[in-house]
Amino acid sequence: MRILAERFPFITNVALLTSGTIVGQAITVLVLPVLTRFYSPDAFGLLGIYMSVLMMISPAACARFELAIPLPQRDEDAINLLALSIIAATVVSAVLGIITVAGPSVVAAMLRQPRIEPYLWMIPLGIWFTALYSAIQLWSIRKGRYRDVARTQLIRAIGGSGGQVGFGVAAWSPFGLLFGYLLYSGLGSFGLGRLLWLRERKLLHAISWTALRRNLREQRRFPLFSVPESLCDAAANNLPLLLIASIGGAREAGFMLLAQRITSIPVALIGTNISRVYLAEGAGRHRRGELGAFTRKVMRHLLFVGAGPFLILAIVAPIAFAWVFGSEWDRAGVMVTWLVPSMMLQFLASPVSTIMAVTQKQHVSFLLQLYGLVTMIAAIGLAAAIAPDASFEFFAVASASYYAAYVIVVLHRTWRCAAAE
Repeated sequence: MRILAERFPFITNVALLTSGTIVGQAITVLVLPVLTRFYSPDAFGLLGIYMSVLMMISPAACARFELAIPLPQRDEDAINLLALSIIAATVVSAVLGIITVAGPSVVAAMLRQPRIEPYLWMIPLGIWFTALYSAIQLWSIRKGRYRDVARTQLIRAIGGSGGQVGFGVAAWSPFGLLFGYLLYSGLGSFGLGRLLWLRERKLLHAISWTALRRNLREQRRFPLFSVPESLCDAAANNLPLLLIASIGGAREAGFMLLAQRITSIPVALIGTNISRVYLAEGAGRHRRGELGAFTRKVMRHLLFVGAGPFLILAIVAPIAFAWVFGSEWDRAGVMVTWLVPSMMLQFLASPVSTIMAVTQKQHVSFLLQLYGLVTMIAAIGLAAAIAPDASFEFFAVASASYYAAYVIVVLHRTWRCAAAE
């Protein structure tokens, strides 16, 4: 095993992260047929709205300083970047907390979902937990603690899914779905935070206002370019559900959430972990002139791994969903088939999309995300005007075109890297 790790460190590290993610995702997937019988599509729709709000804001909550954590050669700089990430996330969450407490009815009206008003207090907490976990996770990956990260992914899945099932048994709907997801957001950050405190307590003394200001200045491209990029990316991924919920109601959003959770399994199982390890190794590969070839090799492996399962999913889903999740969920199975092309392309592009950060081309990512956001919103707007019942189908086609463009741009970037190398 040690020889394998020394010869193939990238594959070994991905495997370590993926092991925890596979078990965690298996738990969340296996529990879905139970949850769909405890909770209605409308309750899932509210969960989808809550998750969409969290996922639109939390990627930018750390001002994207978390992406810079694996890059410096000195741990003293990295720990200050971690501190900047946590400070930014705390400020963002505090501001949102004031807004949701002061005007919950206004926020619910903006979302066009009055039933979500009693649960709005979970939004700032969920954003803070999610952002905190992302930052500490990247610190742990920088330090090579892949087993610890895998373990926390398992803990998150057990705690979140267990909470949703428990509240479902008690008939606390839709509170149980939303609060269970809040538990999922928070559990990982506490475990990794404890390990950081135990192992890097002395290093925390390196945090100072002078070092914070210096790292803020040196890594200013991340908040300047990556924050708008991440907001566009998050909006492109999550705003469509909010818009479709406003057009077709929470029930349609519930179907869409289930379809997205099933089709995103390969990205969650493999793609996200490859992305983390790719970012951690990317800077070194770039310095050694290996980044272009390395990126194309990763994409070839992703295509080989993902093509078959995605094709099978597209064929089977419309038939199997009503049987697996209950008779009222057959619409979600049809949605899966529509989503497969875009999710396959996302599976290829997302894990290596941080090539833009490694090569200091954050503005290219921003322009891509802006294109995707505009394309998908325009498609849903067109559907609302001419065919409201087909809003989801219009979105699926626009999503596929966006990720196709992303794959092309990433490949072009690898060729430019190869030319420079």
